[in-house]
Amino acid sequence: MTQDGRLEAPEATAVYTGADALTDALLAVGVEYLFVNLGTDHPALVESWARRTAEGRPLPRIVTSPHETVALAAAMGYADVSGRMQAVLVHVDVGTQNLGGMVHNAARGRVPVLILAGASSVTLHGEMKGSRTDFIQFVQDVYDQRGIVREYMKWSYEVKTGKVLPMLVFRATQMARSDPAGPVYLVAAREMLEEPVSPDWPREVWAEPGETALPPAAVRRVVEAIAASERPVIITAYAGRRPEAVERLVALSERLAVPVVESSRRFLNFPDTHPHHVGHEAPRLVQEADLIVILDADVPWVPLDATPRPGTRVFHLDLDPIKAGIPLWHLPIEAAWRVSAPVALEQCLAYLDAGFAQDPAKLAARRRWIQRQRAAWEAGSPAHPDPGAPGAISPEYVSQVLNTLIGPEALVINETCSRAAGAVNRYLPRTRAGTLFSSGASSLGWGGGAALGAKLAAPERLVVHLTGDGAFMFSVPTAVYWMARRYQAPFLTVVFDNANWDAARRATIRQHPDGFGARTGCFFTDFENPPAYHEIARAAGGAFGVRVERPEAVADALAQAIAAVREGSPAVVNIAVAP
Repeated sequence: MTQDGRLEAPEATAVYTGADALTDALLAVGVEYLFVNLGTDHPALVESWARRTAEGRPLPRIVTSPHETVALAAAMGYADVSGRMQAVLVHVDVGTQNLGGMVHNAARGRVPVLILAGASSVTLHGEMKGSRTDFIQFVQDVYDQRGIVREYMKWSYEVKTGKVLPMLVFRATQMARSDPAGPVYLVAAREMLEEPVSPDWPREVWAEPGETALPPAAVRRVVEAIAASERPVIITAYAGRRPEAVERLVALSERLAVPVVESSRRFLNFPDTHPHHVGHEAPRLVQEADLIVILDADVPWVPLDATPRPGTRVFHLDLDPIKAGIPLWHLPIEAAWRVSAPVALEQCLAYLDAGFAQDPAKLAARRRWIQRQRAAWEAGSPAHPDPGAPGAISPEYVSQVLNTLIGPEALVINETCSRAAGAVNRYLPRTRAGTLFSSGASSLGWGGGAALGAKLAAPERLVVHLTGDGAFMFSVPTAVYWMARRYQAPFLTVVFDNANWDAARRATIRQHPDGFGARTGCFFTDFENPPAYHEIARAAGGAFGVRVERPEAVADALAQAIAAVREGSPAVVNIAVAP
C-alpha cells in the first residue's frame, strides 16, 4: 500500500496461472460479460481478477448473480439480442444443479453459452496448490459432475491441466457457436486454475464452419413447387434468429404470394401487421394447404391437432431437420435439408431474379387465398377487445394498451402462456426484426434474467418483460431485481396474474373433458391470496411497483412504469387478469 492509500500493482514476476489463461481466453473469444455465482472452488479466479483490476488490465465485466438460474437466463438474453456468446461461472455440482431448467432452455433455444464450473479439489494433503481446505470439498465431490447436464450440452469436458485451458475455451466456443448453436460445459478443479502456465499461447480463435446452403437442385425444387401450388404456406418458429432472414422471408412471401404462419415462435420471424401474416396457430392452414414449407421450426404443428390432406407436399428447411435431440419426432415430410434460413431464402430469391417466370393466374389465385386466410385469422378476435371487469381484466385489452405505449423499437421478452400468450400475439404486434424473443422451450422462469441480459446488451432500448404469475415466481425475482438495480439495467415487467397455472388446468380439461376436474373446477393449480409480485421487486431492487385491478387503471399504470424505467428504475406492473 502506498502512503496515499493506493494499492500497489503486483510485481511483474507474478505467476501466470490457469485462472489468468482462462480469463485471457475468454477475452480472446469475445466474452464481454461473465455472469458468476462464486464458491470455494474459485479463489484462483477471484485473485486473478483482483490483480487485473488493480493493474488496470482488461477483464470481462463480472456480474454477480445471486442465483444461477438468473445468471444463465441473463447470458441467454444477452446472446439473443447481441448475437454474441457470453459466459456463466457456477460452483461445483450444487451450482450446476441450480442452473435448473435454464439448461433445457439454452439447449432447445439454440443459444451459444459457455458454462464454466468449478470442481472439488483433486488433492488432499497439499500436493498441489488448491488442495482441499474445507469439509464441503469432500461432500461436493461426485463421480460424474458433467453427467448432471451432459444430455443438454453440445460439448462438455473436464480440465486435466491448466496448461490447456486456452485451447479448451477455443474448442468450447467453436462448438457453442457452430450451427445449430447451443450451450457447452467446462469443469476445472482448483488445482488446475492455480497451476502455473506459460503466457505464450496462440491467441488465434479457432475457425467455425460456414453456413450451409441448399443444393441448386433443391432451390429449384422448392421454388417451383411453391409456384405450381394453389394453397402453399410457410411455417416458421426461429428463422428470425438472424434479422436479415426476416427481410428475405418478406421478399419471398411477396414475390411468390405465399402466406406465413409463426408457430410457437422463438423470435419475430415475419412482421405481424404484414398482410401475408396469417397467424400463430398452424392447424387450420395445415389442413387446407397443398404445400407446406417448414422453415426453422421444431414443432410446426402437433399431429394430434392437424393432419395434412392426402397429396400435400411437405418440405423442411432447418438447422436441424431430423431433430436429433428429440427422441420421438415425425412429420410426413417429402424432403428435408440441413440449411441456414437466411442463406436458403437468399438462394430462392436469386433463383427468382435469374428469370424464373410465374403464372400470373396462379399468383393472383394465391393472393386471394392469402386474403381469405388473413381475414379468417382476424375474424377470430375483435379489433377492440373487451377491457374485462375489476379483478378479471382482459389480457387482450392489456396487450393492446401496452402496444400503444412501447413503440416498435422496444425489445419484448415474452414468457406468457395460454390465453395471455394468444393475447400478446394478437394485440401486441411486432413489426421489426430483433424486437421479440421467447425462450423457445418449456422451462418457466427464463424471462426475468433474459430481460436483464437484453438490457445489458442494448442499454439504450426499452426492454419489456411479459410474464405470467407462475413464471414470475420461477424467475427468482429477488435475484433479478437486485441485479437490475446494481448493474443499472432497468426494464419493465408486466405480470399477467390470473392466480393459477392455467396451462395445467387447460391440459386436464382437454384430456378429461368430462372428468371430475372439469365438472368440479378442482385442479389444484390455484394461487389463493397470491403474492404481491410488485412488492417483491420493490423490496429486492427498489423497483417501481403497482397492482392493477381495474381496467380503467391499466393505461396510467403502464405509462408511469415506463417513465420510471426511462428514469433508471426497474418497474413491475402486476395486473389481475381473467383466467
